Amino acid sequence: MAADVARWASPVAGPGAAFRAGFRSRRRGAKLAAKAFNPITNRMPVHFSRLVVIAILILTIGQTPLGVAAALPIFDAHLHYNDEAAAVYPVSQVLQRLRDNGVRTIVATSTPNDGTRALSAATRANPGNLPRVVPFLRPYRNAADRQTWFNDPAIYTMIEKELARDVDWRGIGEFHLSGSEADTAPVKRMVALAVARGLFLHAHCDEAALAFLLRDDPRARIIWAHTGFSVTPDKIADYFARYPNLVGELSYRDDVVADGKLTPAWRALFLAYPDRFVVGSDTWTNERWARYDETIARYRGWLDQLPAPVASMIAHGNGERLFPAVSSARTSTPRDRGLLFRIDKAGLPPSYVFGTLHSGDPRVTALPAEVARAFDAARSFATESRLSEREIGGFIEAAQFDDGHRLTDFFDATTIDEIRAALGSDVPPDTIFERLKPWALMLKLAERPASATFGVTLDQQLLDDARRRKLAIVGLELPDEQVAAFDSITLPAQVALVKFVLAHRDALSAEHEQVVAAWLDRDLGRLAELNAAQRRKYPEVAPHLAELTRHLIDDRSVQMAHRLFLPLRSGRVFVAVGALHLYGERSLLALLREQGYRIHRVF
Repeated sequence: MAADVARWASPVAGPGAAFRAGFRSRRRGAKLAAKAFNPITNRMPVHFSRLVVIAILILTIGQTPLGVAAALPIFDAHLHYNDEAAAVYPVSQVLQRLRDNGVRTIVATSTPNDGTRALSAATRANPGNLPRVVPFLRPYRNAADRQTWFNDPAIYTMIEKELARDVDWRGIGEFHLSGSEADTAPVKRMVALAVARGLFLHAHCDEAALAFLLRDDPRARIIWAHTGFSVTPDKIADYFARYPNLVGELSYRDDVVADGKLTPAWRALFLAYPDRFVVGSDTWTNERWARYDETIARYRGWLDQLPAPVASMIAHGNGERLFPAVSSARTSTPRDRGLLFRIDKAGLPPSYVFGTLHSGDPRVTALPAEVARAFDAARSFATESRLSEREIGGFIEAAQFDDGHRLTDFFDATTIDEIRAALGSDVPPDTIFERLKPWALMLKLAERPASATFGVTLDQQLLDDARRRKLAIVGLELPDEQVAAFDSITLPAQVALVKFVLAHRDALSAEHEQVVAAWLDRDLGRLAELNAAQRRKYPEVAPHLAELTRHLIDDRSVQMAHRLFLPLRSGRVFVAVGALHLYGERSLLALLREQGYRIHRVF
């Protein structure tokens, strides 16, 4: 499993609701100052999953080796292999050209789609060879379609036929739209199709057309070709803050540099949103193919002026995250899939268990019809936590040492200064900060930047809806049990993970898309594999990750099954817990099966 870190929106398994009221200090004089600081989140309850997720996501990042951008692999997110190019550059020559330039992966698109299919077929025949091809379906049969496709119903039929081919299409585009051209029935149908099938859209469009696309469905994932061509960095930042599924592609953005140097505005934008950009060559003419080496060299020139982790993300990391290799992304069996399960026992009305992602991403919070029907039929709602304001205050106080320990017992002065700098305006008063337990620091350090924060999490949305409907609310954990779960993580593990989070805080959000993609695919096995694979890859942190998983997933699943014993005997309970609690031999579903319930996958 894996999920958000760095104010992302904690996914897959979690509790720990809290810190909304601000720290309560035992010292009366510190109470008012304490209220200004929320060690875990300033807006909403935090779940235990954040800890598990931290360990997993942090491990998926690894360390970017220091060095020049010339050594970085490239993910070319905008490559055309049109018929005129195919007539001059054979597939074998194209692939060698890409390898010579250090291009590891390409998003391929062409007019007609024959060129893309040819590149894809060549690489599928030799899957171990680079570059890897991510095929995009272009809604053009010929060059003339570029001017009329958005009003042509036949184009949608063509798209459906192409999707039926034996090609692993990952997106639709590049297509061209201006203004109200995006507000047509064929375009709306295409957007709906892309969302339903989990496909990206690659849009060459102005701001007015982009607004129509984003309005049609906020879940649409859009690569904005040329990042709008002339849209200024401040406006791009505004779009990124408002639309978390928008990615900027950088071909033809010559304004990124001035006299060979990154401009201050673009440098600031890259540092603020390192996970939202990809590079592309846009080989739409043979002249662009002739200058391919120059195009890639130009990217490397300004990438080398960025911090190594940021340069790595823009050069290739973001593309690889958005489009993971099929062979590694689709390893689960049908038994490993599913998010909604019906729980049956003779003589009892059925109940349902739903595996959530603790995220406010709009793709996550939009309830599928099957889940909505099960929720509507419920009379009780069971969730991981439903702390009162008084209990939240107690939980916050429990995040501080009361036995004389201080942070200086575990971290040197340099590390503490780095923690303060990372927390910035969120750092609490000294009387509170010096007494924080490492796990509280870890949660706060792992939050997403404010600009990437989504709305209310799926779990909170369900809880709010249940309260509005006046359902009986069942809390699966008590406050003391939540504190005990955090405190049961050994101090050495807490300290090690704080240091790891601190070292990689700026890069952590790059892995969020892998978690969301696995969850949207209802792939519990892939979520679990994200955890296991990283333990193998980074053995020095693996023991701490294993400890987190044991305390925050396995032990808590047992507690949840115990708490559900009586509510399930009445039936019609809708249970919402992090998705990782539904996977494995000691999962919540396995434990309910041991209690005599039949488990049926619904969605």
